[in-house]
Amino acid sequence: MKKANLIISVFFLVSLLSTINGQEKYGTTKGSIYIRGTINKIPFITRSNKLAIFLNYETTEFTLRLEKSSLHTGIDSLDEIFSN
Repeated sequence: MKKANLIISVFFLVSLLSTINGQEKYGTTKGSIYIRGTINKIPFITRSNKLAIFLNYETTEFTLRLEKSSLHTGIDSLDEIFSN
């Protein structure tokens, strides 16, 4: 009986350790971002719901990626600039 308990305990411990070390990079491609700025002294806010964020636990680095065509301000002239 003790041998069976030891085997189960070792199996559980190995399973737990492999789960903890299994994934070292995390990310999303549906992040939200709001950016404030001014053009010709006129303030604006642009937004996107397509911010990609990647976090690497091994190197403690994160990366942000954003296509400018996904930015929207609600101002036609600015949205046209971002779409090109």
